[in-house]
Amino acid sequence: MVTDALRKLHRSGLVTKPLRFISQRYGENIYNREWDILIILDAAQYEVIKDLSEDFNYIESVRRLKSRGSHSSEWCYNTFVKDWDEYESDIQDTNYITGNVISSLILNGASDMEFLDDKSYIEEAMNQNDEHERIRRLNSYHPVWKGSLNLDDEFIPPDLLTNRFIDYQSEMTDKDRTILHYMQPHTPFVNADSELTRVWPNNSDKVSMFNMDEEVYQDLLTNYRQNHRYILNHLQTLLENISDDKDVVISADHGNITNRLFGVPYTLGHPNYIFFSRNLRHVPWVEVDQSEADASNVELKDIRYDDEEYDNEQVMDRLESLGYK
Repeated sequence: MVTDALRKLHRSGLVTKPLRFISQRYGENIYNREWDILIILDAAQYEVIKDLSEDFNYIESVRRLKSRGSHSSEWCYNTFVKDWDEYESDIQDTNYITGNVISSLILNGASDMEFLDDKSYIEEAMNQNDEHERIRRLNSYHPVWKGSLNLDDEFIPPDLLTNRFIDYQSEMTDKDRTILHYMQPHTPFVNADSELTRVWPNNSDKVSMFNMDEEVYQDLLTNYRQNHRYILNHLQTLLENISDDKDVVISADHGNITNRLFGVPYTLGHPNYIFFSRNLRHVPWVEVDQSEADASNVELKDIRYDDEEYDNEQVMDRLESLGYK
């Protein structure tokens, strides 16, 4: 009850519009920094990356970046649409390989203003068939999440993005910049320890604000951390395929709220337009030495995105599996 009331209050125009006005003026655009290849880890948290960095030799340093959004829709809108005039030439030189469904909705014309409440808006965006002006601004666009729609996995395998990069790399030029937007460590949790967290956040009756017990809370944090380790380990297969002369950086679109609120365990979350949470808006900025990557114990699955046909209902199902519906 409390969760639903707070969610409705946050999504009301009375609250959302002023929050959006302030939030759009917060954060640093990724194009304000130097990189050739930028790896976005969806919902990655600075503190977790920092803590795990010692386990991965390819990580040279971990700093912070104030993100342009607290939700994928807000980050994508501010990065590619709102800041277009300032970073036009950079965006035009960008190859965007994305496993994020919401980035496709934004780039196909959807608004960042609570569009997930409006199914018709989602369908209208998907009916653009990746021909919207926002997409045509990019050097190339690869919505590889579509390759997961016919798989049994509840999550979007990172192999889809890595294989796309490897296959497409020969077509890139020296001036190109490439963004790979992986879905991990965002839920669903990969190799989760329990049935509850395997399908979280769709267990809303058991996992929600103000009624989460300590055991569930710790279970969520453990599996959230494991999702970080899973994707950092997988990235070694990508990094081994990147030449040493490229500047590679790992960052995130947003983090996650994992704090206790008034001493009560708080569910993982990343609502739009929250600019005052460090865990949410201060994301990692990780400099990488790809020559130190070692993928000898990492399997790269032979799965690829090949412009498969899909319908809007499959898109809605995928959004639900990610906890957005």
